[in-house]
Amino acid sequence: MRYLRVGAHGAERVRALLAKENLLDRRMKVLNSARYVLLPLVIDGQKAIKVIGGVPKGARIIEREGEPRIVRATYMDLLRKRLTKRELGMVARGYDVLGNIAIVELSGDLKGREQEVGRAIIETNKGISTVLAKSGPVSGVYRKRKLRHIYGAETYTATYRENGCTFVFDARKAFFSGRLSFERGRVDRLAGNGERVAVAGAGVGPFAIEIAKHHPMSSVLAIELNRSAYVYMKRNIKLNKTGNVEPVQGDFRSVANARKGYADRVIVPMPTVSIDMLPSVFMIAKPAATVHLYAFCRSDGVDALKERIKLTAHEHGRSARFIGKREVRPYSRDEIEVVLDIRLGMRRRRASAQ
Repeated sequence: MRYLRVGAHGAERVRALLAKENLLDRRMKVLNSARYVLLPLVIDGQKAIKVIGGVPKGARIIEREGEPRIVRATYMDLLRKRLTKRELGMVARGYDVLGNIAIVELSGDLKGREQEVGRAIIETNKGISTVLAKSGPVSGVYRKRKLRHIYGAETYTATYRENGCTFVFDARKAFFSGRLSFERGRVDRLAGNGERVAVAGAGVGPFAIEIAKHHPMSSVLAIELNRSAYVYMKRNIKLNKTGNVEPVQGDFRSVANARKGYADRVIVPMPTVSIDMLPSVFMIAKPAATVHLYAFCRSDGVDALKERIKLTAHEHGRSARFIGKREVRPYSRDEIEVVLDIRLGMRRRRASAQ
């Protein structure tokens, strides 16, 4: 059996990427020791490393006898026994997990059967004690979502742990996506110790706090408009002992104007408005800086998105060189969310004719 052996620190990020690329052998157990984690592979080890774009330093491919994984029933397995076929069609096959809270999407009228859904989720996930249902999409400038309690402990306060950090927040009052865990870890690894980093739409602080905690010589400016999210961010800064994060409540455009040329690295995890925020990104960035910009586009529209960014940069006296691209997640039938890593410079102006 082929395994990818990686250090325990950071192994979860590698596991998630292998799983996303369908390279993790789900029939076999992930093996752990004090220092290492062994991830079972379905293909040749060197090919796996090539497909996922490299792994942490010191990782090795090893051969050893595998241990079959005990496959437990999923919540959908339980619901097939408890709901009718029509009712089952109203339940999303997956759900979001925010620490102790699961958030599920239901459609139609389950007529009092929602509790069966919540009970099945808790029975198949020991870490979850509360199940909430979506009552609408993320909306508004504050990126809030309406949620209702359907099962378990009646709370909306999540305690979520990721990449060595802990975040506490009210899921109704502040936007948070556990699906960006890999991205936060990836950007954290790219950041340099001693950089000045600006995060637009910092929310309750995950990008800012993770970078600050793992790069203690860096200074991180975390900007958030939503007052509730800002209050939770301040709480999370204390919780994670990251005094090198400077929280600011306000509009990113105003803050960028006041902090011109501040940042070596700018993170814009606001895909609905990130393109419109580019002039402010150019303003807060140093003459040479790196930008991680998240945006929605059609699956065949990444090149058009790049051209739009280059044109906007040109209009503001900047150059933009794309040094990385990654599809973050499908967003709808026609759209995806992508992240573009961009290296900014100052555009050279042609000398006037003599």
